[in-house]
Amino acid sequence: MNFLLIDTATPVTGVAVFQGENCIWWDSNRQVYEADAWLGKKVQEGLSRIGHLDGVGVSIGPGAF
Repeated sequence: MNFLLIDTATPVTGVAVFQGENCIWWDSNRQVYEADAWLGKKVQEGLSRIGHLDGVGVSIGPGAF
């Protein structure tokens, strides 16, 4: 199963792609402004590494949003 995980709970925004229990790609960046633009690009990059998506996990919080 393929999962996209997104963390926006802190000023360090992160995106990861898992196939089963294995993380096959991740990226993170400290964002003060324009976290949404960075996140959109990284979500697209992560999704390009898998054939299909089975689920999305998101942590929410004050972070850069």
